[in-house]
Amino acid sequence: FGERHGHWLSFFPNGELWSEMQYDKGKREGLNKVMREDGSLFYQGLYKNDKQDSTWEYYNEKGKLIKKVEYKADRLVKETDLP
Repeated sequence: FGERHGHWLSFFPNGELWSEMQYDKGKREGLNKVMREDGSLFYQGLYKNDKQDSTWEYYNEKGKLIKKVEYKADRLVKETDLP
């Protein structure tokens, strides 16, 4: 019906995975992963009913977790920078 539905993958021009997302009738739902062009994880988090929800994790270029950001229904609850 002209809306994204199911598991969607996007790729960089070099063929590496760029993002992975779940959709339900056009709305983002579930785990969202975004990668760097070298294939390493940049960030990941969950969507519920097209809104950021739960804890999102951000990683540096070496794969180390550097930040956690907690959302509830698209509202920022807490942001924590990690050493």
